[in-house]
Amino acid sequence: MILPICQFGEDSLRCPSIAVDKKEIRSKSFKKLIRDMLETMYKLEGVGLAAPQVGINKRLIILDVNWFDGETKPLALINPEIVYKDGELMSEEGCLSFKGSSSQKTGVQLNKVKRFKKVKVNYIDLDNKKQSIEADGNLLSRCLQHEIDHLDGILFIDRDPDLDEVIKQLVKNGFESSLKKEKPNLEFNNLENVPSLN
Repeated sequence: MILPICQFGEDSLRCPSIAVDKKEIRSKSFKKLIRDMLETMYKLEGVGLAAPQVGINKRLIILDVNWFDGETKPLALINPEIVYKDGELMSEEGCLSFKGSSSQKTGVQLNKVKRFKKVKVNYIDLDNKKQSIEADGNLLSRCLQHEIDHLDGILFIDRDPDLDEVIKQLVKNGFESSLKKEKPNLEFNNLENVPSLN
């Protein structure tokens, strides 16, 4: 089932998510949520999706950075936590929650999103087992950080130091009314006040 995606300005995108209970992981409804999130992500041509983006503030992300190459390797990370981070890079990013009313397929795109180069993430898999994954300077590294940020109510626009460009992109993509509500958050969060990249 294709799930509706929360767009910038909706409350669930700014609310911190709660941990998924071990008993919940085994439930049919939780497994269905993961299937629905994957189906939604593929349909909308994304590479990652966090539960808050579908209005569920639980610590769950799904991703598949390979499917554009014709090979699907979906991952579901439950209660993910970045346990190691190193280096720094700036790159282009977009987000399924920033498609807006623009006729452009891409929605908001930012070129200076600041991320760690290398990360290690611990998580629980669908078999309730502890796992870890590492990524270094690639799409997987950026995707892990982007989706985990969603779980903490942090958006990719908060990681771009060019506030003028962020506002320009939001207006261009039809987010004027959300911008009025969010502008204090943007000015507060803009890089200096979100969890540090140091």
